[in-house]
Amino acid sequence: MISQSSFIGKQGLTANSVGVELDKVILFGGLGYEDVKISDGVTKTSESKQHYSANVFVFQAKDNSVQPVEIGAGEKPSPRAFHSGTTFGQQNQYVLIFGGQLSN
Repeated sequence: MISQSSFIGKQGLTANSVGVELDKVILFGGLGYEDVKISDGVTKTSESKQHYSANVFVFQAKDNSVQPVEIGAGEKPSPRAFHSGTTFGQQNQYVLIFGGQLSN
């Protein structure tokens, strides 16, 4: 089983540059498949075990790192993939997520 707290979708996620200098990238959602252990040290991707993500991560270009982002108060986005995302605001500080394929 994959850890949902550290899961980044492998396809269908959004990546939006944010901040005044656009030096950070917000990664949201996506679809991935669970890796199933076959034997010691051998795994196989199971396409029947899809996972949609609602997790948010920030990639920081200055140190080439990826860190999870905790969503504050309010309604959290639902797990999804193949959606659209855009940044807005005077300092590109907001990300708007729209549409996509939602998990069941």
